[in-house]
Amino acid sequence: MVQRQASSDFLAGPPADFVNGIARPLKVASGGIESHDPANPETLVYSAVPEPAHVEEAVAAARAALPTWSGTTLEQRVAVLRHWQELTKANVDRIADLIMLEMGKVRGECLFEANALGGKVDITLGPESLSRVTDYTVSVNDSRDGHCRFKPHGVMAVIGPFNFPAHLPNGHWVPALLTGNTIVFKPSDKTPATGQLLAELMAQALEAGGAPAGVFNMVQGGAEVSSNLVAHQGVDGVLFTGSWPVGRRILEANLDTPGRIVALELGGSNPAVVMPSAHLRQAVIECARAAFATTGQRCTCTRRIIVHESIGSFPPSAPPRRRSWSDRVIRPNRSSWDRWSTPQVRRTRSTSRPVWCSRVLRSWSRRLNWIAPATSSPRGWSRSTASRSNPTGSASVRSRRSRW
Repeated sequence: MVQRQASSDFLAGPPADFVNGIARPLKVASGGIESHDPANPETLVYSAVPEPAHVEEAVAAARAALPTWSGTTLEQRVAVLRHWQELTKANVDRIADLIMLEMGKVRGECLFEANALGGKVDITLGPESLSRVTDYTVSVNDSRDGHCRFKPHGVMAVIGPFNFPAHLPNGHWVPALLTGNTIVFKPSDKTPATGQLLAELMAQALEAGGAPAGVFNMVQGGAEVSSNLVAHQGVDGVLFTGSWPVGRRILEANLDTPGRIVALELGGSNPAVVMPSAHLRQAVIECARAAFATTGQRCTCTRRIIVHESIGSFPPSAPPRRRSWSDRVIRPNRSSWDRWSTPQVRRTRSTSRPVWCSRVLRSWSRRLNWIAPATSSPRGWSRSTASRSNPTGSASVRSRRSRW
């Protein structure tokens, strides 16, 4: 008996790859890729057996569509992206609910991600972005001009992550499509249903815009399919979001192809530094928020919190078990830090003092009167009160001042 897949409530068809505009059904059997509802693991969301041969066909379809797609006008490509934007907006709840079911984020975060798909189109088509890839002419001298022309790079392989299964790959392919490139998309094997939903919607957008069928292709699979795709000789670029070890392997696989774009967005190790000038109540709130958004499964989550020693020692009333738990993660005088303990909290200047870990934040957030009375006013707003190494920029403490 074949178990019912919960993704059938969201998808237009059974598990499939999309090659040259056609849904290519995949077998449903044990030994393939599966996704389950993290809140109810017995609920099967998606199951399929990958077909590695589809990688070759998908790359060939993308290569065949490249001359026609790159030869279209900018206005024609913009029209396709606007169709894509309209479809994602019309299906926001559907996309968000499937991400929530398959990835496990709270619905508010899923709605934010689903809405970001259409927002990315506006950002890409805005003057700040579009001006970067617009042809221009400069005067060299009275009788000579210099002309700069932009052209498509080719077939782009987009490898998506599980934590933002829609927003992050969308961030790769929207500008790539605008500039005349074609796509082969491989979703995370942890969120294959979301990947298929995106492929179904993109097929509609391409058809509505009159684009060639092979402009966007999608293949499901795990490590084998990914390895075949990122090293394929017909690929001109690899756009990957995921872990550092996998990113390193992708880079190694492309050392002999210097003309190929390799764009790697890998996991972060982001510190928050709390200085004496900080408004401590706000610092605790922001550090906790930044550490545990998406249950800590973001590359931009705070991983280390470095507290200036003048701020104070561990609260005497804190339960001893929290100190002992911290020591089990990272002990005093330890020469190397456990890279996989997230987040880490410690005091500056001396590594021989107790190291604090994530649960301290929870204790702090319940003991705000110890840190700073609720009536105290913010101090030192001219400085960064709880900064993070986050190039994609969540709001700083200062920008959220009005909310507290």
